[in-house]
Order: sequence, then C-alpha cells, then structure tokens
Amino acid sequence: MHSVLVLLFSCAVPGDDSFSGGGTPGEPTGGGGSVGGNGGGDDGGGTDDTAEPKGCTADDLEWSTVVQNDRASKPFYSGDTIYFWGYVDNPCANTVSLELESTCLFDIVSLQPPNGAPAQQATVPGCTTTSQVVELESSDLLTKAYEWGPLYVMGSYSYALRVTTPDARVLTGSFTIQ
Repeated sequence: MHSVLVLLFSCAVPGDDSFSGGGTPGEPTGGGGSVGGNGGGDDGGGTDDTAEPKGCTADDLEWSTVVQNDRASKPFYSGDTIYFWGYVDNPCANTVSLELESTCLFDIVSLQPPNGAPAQQATVPGCTTTSQVVELESSDLLTKAYEWGPLYVMGSYSYALRVTTPDARVLTGSFTIQ
C-alpha cells in the first residue's frame, strides 16, 4: 500500500546533500536510498542472530524537487505561473522519523533568473517555527508546493528550496522559459 502525506500550506495548485531537479511535472526525481536489515535465523556462523534488525533512518530518505507551470505541461512559456515542489519519500520497509524545524517542508525559495539578473528570494507564507516530527511510513511521500507566480523573461533559471530539517539541506533544480 502506498500512502501520500500532502502539506499544502500556501497554495492551491490543480541521499545526502545531492539533489536533482527537472523531471516530469508532478513526478519526483531524486537520489537513492537503501534498506538495511538482517536476515535472522541460524546460519551456523559466528554472528549474533539475536540483534535487532537495522532499519533506515532520516539519512536514507529520498529528496527531490520539480518545477511545474499552471498548464501542467512543458515547455514553459513566458507568462506561465510557476510552482515549485519539494518531495521526501520513504523507500524503506520501516517507518522513519523526520524532524522538521517548521510546519512546512521548505520555507525559503531562491530563484536565479537568466541573463545575470539579480537572484530573488521568497519566504513561504504560513510556515511557523514550530518544530515537529513527521512519521513517514514505508512508501509515504511528503510534499510541499509554492506558487512563485508568472515569469516573463525567457531563458534558463535555477532555483533552490531550503528544507526545514536541522541540517537545512537544499533541493535544487533548473528550468527554461521559452
């Protein structure tokens, strides 16, 4: 069974420190996690078969980001309203606790426009500094969206989403306006 947890605090739209952006709108892309464990049973060897099985931790979660437009299709055109999505997926067999320092998955969006224009930054509205621990069961997906608004300048953009984990990890991606 696949569960999805959705946090949409500020918009209503119809691993380790390395992240990728892009991808098909609505589909996360990201790094790989791993599942640890022990097979148990008597293998006749000198191992301790009574040890607790090792499970995944927050370090094994898969982080990703995508950008989408109001038409939910590519390519992106001048005047399209842009939405940034952040995702965290639990690929593990066990529940993983994720500590967040906010009520939002990410709280700051940075955008680097094309042609040497100054970088822009937005604070995601509705986020509070109330810490929380989210329990992500196996196959759970936690997501957050932010509506940046329309973009008119054509060219290549890059962006970053500051995640509210204690290590303040950053999800990055890029896209092009035609």
